[in-house]
Amino acid sequence: METLERNTANLPSKNSFEALGLRQELIEALSELKILTPTLIQSKTIPAFLAGNSFFGLGQTGTGKTCAYALPLCQMIKMQEEQEGIGQGPYAVIVVPTKELAGQIVKVFKSLTHHLKLKVRPLGGERATAGQVLRERPDIVVTVPGALSSLSNGKQLFRFVVIDEADQVLDPCFKEELCSFFVKQKHPLLQIIFFAATLHPDHRERAQQYTGKNISEFIEDGRAHHAQIKIKTFNIELLEGEKVDLLPHFMKREGSGKGVIFINKKEAAKTLFEKIESTIKGREFFLLHGDLDHKARKQAIKAFRASPDGVVVATDILARGMHFPGLEWVLNFDLPFEASYYLHRVGRVGREGEVGRAYNFITPKDQALIARINESIKSQNALPLDFLRLKKMKVTPPSQGPRSATKRHRSGADRRPKLTRGPGNIKRNALKRKRRA
Repeated sequence: METLERNTANLPSKNSFEALGLRQELIEALSELKILTPTLIQSKTIPAFLAGNSFFGLGQTGTGKTCAYALPLCQMIKMQEEQEGIGQGPYAVIVVPTKELAGQIVKVFKSLTHHLKLKVRPLGGERATAGQVLRERPDIVVTVPGALSSLSNGKQLFRFVVIDEADQVLDPCFKEELCSFFVKQKHPLLQIIFFAATLHPDHRERAQQYTGKNISEFIEDGRAHHAQIKIKTFNIELLEGEKVDLLPHFMKREGSGKGVIFINKKEAAKTLFEKIESTIKGREFFLLHGDLDHKARKQAIKAFRASPDGVVVATDILARGMHFPGLEWVLNFDLPFEASYYLHRVGRVGREGEVGRAYNFITPKDQALIARINESIKSQNALPLDFLRLKKMKVTPPSQGPRSATKRHRSGADRRPKLTRGPGNIKRNALKRKRRA
């Protein structure tokens, strides 16, 4: 906390966790984590949470949304325990889209709650059933939509429900689970909190439909905090059939440091992983997709976190909420099917004051998708990205013979891979493919 003038030395700074009314135990835990000043989304949402409000919280990727709800939630649960006695939980359920994110959220809570002696348990993995978890009487349960039915037994009334990554949890495929859960939540003081980096009007309509509540308060961090995310975008133009052949050279020229290669389909991810693991030496590669069992996914994430310059080939299972310290770049080997997923993918980098790099393999068939992604970027306040543009930079031609004019005309573009980028002053050499034998 910054030093104040002498006559106000004993008063908390307006931009401090003390001024937000948090308990000393939580402030001590934050200090141990070297978190001294609240972010804008935390400053706005913590008072609303402590006031008992239900609301939507919209904050860009990397601005501390987890702490924005974890801190006031822990404080209110501790106050309730002091009134009712220990062992009356669970008081809160946090719903996230994936088991991997649930595990990460549990770790964040445990780092904050050790002074308060609160119990946080995951539900939905392979370790324990709902009955076993509930018998422990934890204060907070972190789960996925598919496991909500095991909590909807008509007896367990939660005081707090937090929906994180709300734009994905509010997907129509989870409608039945959410409606079945919320119809049984009759706590008179029920608070429902939604957090997301991107949120459209239809998500808010679904929230009302699924919860049966008209939640009108909408809190966002706005554009004033865009310095939190620093991402440089680079587009690499090529043909679909050239992606795999170009990847080893991309790794050599641009892929230094820890990175993620995003690919749309699970089978394609497996094939690409096997290909690059056998052809690119001197780097650690990992694979993550939804067909892996929970144990294998957990092991892959743990190993990737520990690797100083590892690369994970992943589907969008890794795009939501997961944070990897030291992650330097992401490559969209395939542009995502849904434009909003682009924001979540590239939002994995550029955190903690570091400049991240986002690369996109762009093929002629991607033009319509680029337009949708640009619209998604324009419509969101969450992430300050350069638009995907095909304005050419100076390009060094690849080391290969000329293509025929017929082939160039047929493709509608020069078939050579080119590196381009949006606005900015950083220049990079074009990727060169190895001379073909």
